[in-house]
Amino acid sequence: MSKESKSKQSAQHEHFMALTLSIAEENKRQGGYGVGAMVVKSGEIIASSDNSIRRTCDPTGHAEVNAIREASQRLNSERLTDCWLYSSYEPCAMCAAAAAWARMKGIVFANRIYDSRNPQSYRVDVTCEAIVNASSPKLEIIPDVLRERGMALMDFRPGERKK
Repeated sequence: MSKESKSKQSAQHEHFMALTLSIAEENKRQGGYGVGAMVVKSGEIIASSDNSIRRTCDPTGHAEVNAIREASQRLNSERLTDCWLYSSYEPCAMCAAAAAWARMKGIVFANRIYDSRNPQSYRVDVTCEAIVNASSPKLEIIPDVLRERGMALMDFRPGERKK
């Protein structure tokens, strides 16, 4: 890939990450966990979602899974081979595996699972990269896109999450 192509791709990733972070910020304002996701194919938004766990009382209602489901339905395919998954937060093991099962092109995220400043946050301590490395074919991973803006969403305080 030429330097010009990389620069254009980087600008495109920043553009879609900014939109994804806006979804996450609105989700947090509405009392959600502050996570947003988007599926993009050839520069077109196919699906976008926020984290719906609190609204639906469904622990699988992660923004990434919601967006992958919507994109698969819109494209009428379980394979999202030419699609990118954008997430405001590093996808958890479940979401990274869903992207791998969908054969997505890659995953772009703002900040990492270990960036959480709250020791009380709960997570499965498996990185997106570990899931992708265990999958075939491999997805491209692009972390830390607009990381500082993403970090502002991670400031969960004790009592902010439901028990």
